[in-house]
Amino acid sequence: MAQSAPGYSYNRMTREDYKKKKELEEARKAGNAPAEKDEEGRDINPHIPQYMTKVPWYQDSLQKPSLKHQRYKPKEKKPKKWYKRGKKGAKATKWVKGACENCGARTHNTKDCFERPRRKKVKFNNSNIVADDVLLDEPIDFDYDTQRDRWNGVDINQHSKLVDAKFKLLEAERKRIKKEKTLKEMEESKNKKKEEKQQDSNGSNKKKSILDEYDSSDSEGDSDYELEEDDDIKLTGDEGLHIKIAGNKRSRTTVRNLRIREDTPKYLLNLDLNSAHYDPKSRSMRSNPLPNKDPNEISHPGENFIRRTGDTNSFKETQRFAWEASKKGQNVHFQSAPTQIALGYQEFKEKKEKLVS
Repeated sequence: MAQSAPGYSYNRMTREDYKKKKELEEARKAGNAPAEKDEEGRDINPHIPQYMTKVPWYQDSLQKPSLKHQRYKPKEKKPKKWYKRGKKGAKATKWVKGACENCGARTHNTKDCFERPRRKKVKFNNSNIVADDVLLDEPIDFDYDTQRDRWNGVDINQHSKLVDAKFKLLEAERKRIKKEKTLKEMEESKNKKKEEKQQDSNGSNKKKSILDEYDSSDSEGDSDYELEEDDDIKLTGDEGLHIKIAGNKRSRTTVRNLRIREDTPKYLLNLDLNSAHYDPKSRSMRSNPLPNKDPNEISHPGENFIRRTGDTNSFKETQRFAWEASKKGQNVHFQSAPTQIALGYQEFKEKKEKLVS
């Protein structure tokens, strides 16, 4: 018999016993034999594998097959304990052997002291001895999660007080700034109204003469009258004419209220289904929707006209020159050396003009 691990009994089965065990398992699976029971008297499903029902040797080798070790074991809820905040114990009048040499407390040593390192230790002068720390009767047993919890021991009430105090300060500052801003706007509006009244009183005498001169010039068909910057006139008639001349130099001297917002969209210029395609996503219509009309008379001749305007043609000619030069054995490339191609093409055009002339 082989040596077994300590606390683990290793009983080797004979061939006949092993055969009987297999037959019993088959009978239990077929329902011809009663199911096996665990220590608590519960039936064990015969179809559950043996590696699940068999208790590990390191847990309990003499235990009968069961599923007890597979079930969830709820943790015992322990009452929450924490250190007493802000409380101090008794205070010694003289330094005692074994106490902290820095502050004089008897509940910790010099290495674990949180006080500021003093120049002269309490051990030598016995002055300003700190009170002892309050220790718990039983030490707090931290589990794995509690030791790594960032917010372990946080006092929510104390934190809420800090948040409320900060919020009140911010709210008071916000109200103060809003009040100052409102008062400033009210003062500016009052000053602006006073200035407008002064301008109205100064310009009331000039309005009649300017209106008369405007009417006379309009009847003659000549509207080239120039007004001064200090004048402020608004005229609205059947023609929609609006003239505003104010003392501010930034304001326009003459504005005609003739803005028309009835421009036909480019996708409605030609309603034929076979006309130019309109892409609603990019809002583009590349081809001309009315090819039979004069492009100068159409509001939208299509986006493709951009390809034939500006430096597009010269760019194509330069690129074609680079291709032809590379075919004839020249070591040039349009993308790698564009300056070389441009200078070469310019020299080519000058030579060509000389030969033609």
